[in-house]
Amino acid sequence: MKTSLAIFTAVLTTLCSVSTALGQTPPPASGDAPQPAIPNMPQLYYSVTRDPIVAPWIIKNPKSIRIKVGESAYFSLNFSGHPIPTVYCTHDNRPINFKAVLPDSNILKFESYSDAGSYGLLIRDATIKDSGYYQFSVENEGGVAVAVASLNVTNGDVTRKLP
Repeated sequence: MKTSLAIFTAVLTTLCSVSTALGQTPPPASGDAPQPAIPNMPQLYYSVTRDPIVAPWIIKNPKSIRIKVGESAYFSLNFSGHPIPTVYCTHDNRPINFKAVLPDSNILKFESYSDAGSYGLLIRDATIKDSGYYQFSVENEGGVAVAVASLNVTNGDVTRKLP
């Protein structure tokens, strides 16, 4: 994207230089078009447009989940915004450690999936400690949208009570 913008800027600068060399200038702000310095020479005009910034919004919220100890949970959400937002996750207001591995293995405890407009969070081999609120903050230059879902992990009668 930046390369395309750089090429566009270079072409635009060259066109402006050619226009100036021919005695032409872009139209003034008042809207009155200048007369070309060379008769019958077409005018060179340009305009630069930017894609609008659109604040993110949640299209599909993640659903709260209830599972047993040792099972896996998967949260998913869909969102939109421009430029494409970035998603940040927390568990009970603490960042998730995406480098944590399951005991006696090299398998990641948490794994995330992100694509333009969708996000997924996988929690493997859940324990009672994994119960709580998972917050998904969807952010871009236009603002922030937040979605929250709970995970309730049970082990028979033992359950972490959520506030």
